[in-house]
Amino acid sequence: YKITIFPRQISGNQKAAENVLAKIQELEKENRTSSILKIPSMIEGAQIKIGDTENPWVFLAGMIAVFGALLIARQWEYENRRKKEVRRASEMEYTNILWQFVLFLEAGFTIPMAWLKIVSDYEKNKKEMPEEKRYVYEQMSYAWRQMELGYSMEEVFLFFSRKMGLRSYAKLMTLFLQNITKGSKHMLDILKTEEHQAFVDRCEQAKRMGEEADTKLLLPMGMMLLNILLLLMV
Repeated sequence: YKITIFPRQISGNQKAAENVLAKIQELEKENRTSSILKIPSMIEGAQIKIGDTENPWVFLAGMIAVFGALLIARQWEYENRRKKEVRRASEMEYTNILWQFVLFLEAGFTIPMAWLKIVSDYEKNKKEMPEEKRYVYEQMSYAWRQMELGYSMEEVFLFFSRKMGLRSYAKLMTLFLQNITKGSKHMLDILKTEEHQAFVDRCEQAKRMGEEADTKLLLPMGMMLLNILLLLMV
């Protein structure tokens, strides 16, 4: 085969840079035994300057800032997820708390006595209770201590309602306040009706949670199906 070799095509700037580099290499050869290498400020008509040195601390500070932002975002996401879990557990526990109030009121307890009984039972068994469900009982325990310190039940019920931030507990505290201020002969019947409605709502919530779980399973099931298809194809 006939082969024709052509020289590499370079621009004027590239040629000037190569000439400068060749000149510096010549200076290095001439000063190999010297501890100092002096580079002139002008070579082949080109001005020689010291390049900007990179500051490693700037890069390190940037990496620390990025990792710090990621950690803050991760902690914020964890806190939000934790709040959602506590909120859901408190909603699920509402039926049980309402059932206890109905049970104690039927036994002749007053609302404060029933409140104290629920708090006392919680203090005895809180180690066995899941951490997510403890929040509502901890708030009830705190509310009871406020009663012992002299706060009125109206103030305690309003504070508990704002602290929980859930419509179900707000409704229950409203019923308690009406019983205190106006009195209600049918308080027990109202609570029983509320208990039945809370049970229905809890069933609906459990149904929604099941549907959410099914939706979350679609992705891993799809991945498993894809793996099976790939194995069959191979």
